[in-house]
Amino acid sequence: MGERERKALIYGGIAIALILLFNFVIYPMHLELKEAKTEIQIKKEELKQLLVLGERYLALSKSTMGGERKVESLFSYLSALPQKLGIAGKLIYIKPLGGERYELKLEGLTLEELVKYLSTLEKDGVAIIREADIKSGGNPRRASLSLVVSALE
Repeated sequence: MGERERKALIYGGIAIALILLFNFVIYPMHLELKEAKTEIQIKKEELKQLLVLGERYLALSKSTMGGERKVESLFSYLSALPQKLGIAGKLIYIKPLGGERYELKLEGLTLEELVKYLSTLEKDGVAIIREADIKSGGNPRRASLSLVVSALE
């Protein structure tokens, strides 16, 4: 094999290696980076919306603290509230924790439903939220809510 054929073979091998490197390493990484940047923008917008809704919730809960009322039992109130708000199918369970304390879980809530549920719970003045855990599951536009509530003393 002559010097000319050997150089052609080496340059061809380098060209093939570069093409394979681009197709199987660089280009897929570029696509993943682009998708990650898009996802970050979406999450930032959702965070802004959540902060605005949180501020509205705080303002509403502070302005409606005076309207307390009595109900027959906290359990009946907690089980009737999702039906009143039209989210009865999203109530997973209500567990008694002893005394007038209950743990409840709602899944598949939109942000509007979540804020409406929490603001109604606070506004009605029947129960106080002791613990709250809000999680986003597989769908970033839906949330899961776990609460521990007790009756007002």
